[in-house]
Amino acid sequence: MNRVIKKHFGYTLSEYARNFRMQEAAKLLSHTSLSISEICSRLGYSNYSFFNRIFQRRYGMSPGAYRQ
Repeated sequence: MNRVIKKHFGYTLSEYARNFRMQEAAKLLSHTSLSISEICSRLGYSNYSFFNRIFQRRYGMSPGAYRQ
């Protein structure tokens, strides 16, 4: 199923989910005063370091720097 989805849309389901979660993280960082740990948890990341690494890869800065 993943191959069919990737063929038609250009990304896998896991890539879509990761992109969606990172967009939500950016939105929450910009528009709420929730802590980064709370945002991480709300988006289903149990490991803050992993969340931080994925966020930095996507936006080129840490979640804390993005918020500022």
